[in-house]
Amino acid sequence: MEAGTAKNIIPSDLRFAGTVRLFDREKVGLPFREEMRRLVDSTAAAYGCTVTYNSFTQPGFPVDNDPVCAAFARQVIGAEIGEDAICQPEPWMASESFSQLQKMWSGVFVYLGVNNPEKGTGADHHNEYFDLDEDVLALGVTGAVVYALQFLDSGIDTLGSQWKGTLPELYDTRGVDGATVQSYYDGIQL
Repeated sequence: MEAGTAKNIIPSDLRFAGTVRLFDREKVGLPFREEMRRLVDSTAAAYGCTVTYNSFTQPGFPVDNDPVCAAFARQVIGAEIGEDAICQPEPWMASESFSQLQKMWSGVFVYLGVNNPEKGTGADHHNEYFDLDEDVLALGVTGAVVYALQFLDSGIDTLGSQWKGTLPELYDTRGVDGATVQSYYDGIQL
């Protein structure tokens, strides 16, 4: 939140920004967005102020691993790098663009353990102390390659859980206008 330059002067402008993290877009995210907008607009109106929204996007999608893909990943990656290297973490309130890929194609989002107290790594994300143990990157590559190669040979059918629309229609559910989507396409260098 940003407002004014001194604590004893009422500022003419106030700016604020933020994000919201959620596990259920439909039941929580969409109602939250509408309530937030109502609250901001009605509070401003009560004080004779106006509101300008520079950006007010639709809520994102949660990262939801496909259960079949997740079980398959545990099986094949565990067989390659060891079952003891696989764990089931608690749900994480991340804001992750991978969720949009998972709307298009079923898949698995994994955490790569980078916490190594002996090396001083593993601080929380978005923190000046965050660092990672680069030695684990080889495990991440191994896991990704093993999963991809064995998935292609598996015969697992995920077509039923894929997004039925187009990519621009998916962006539209996030409130991204057609011109912005086109700029994404225009920026792709083939």
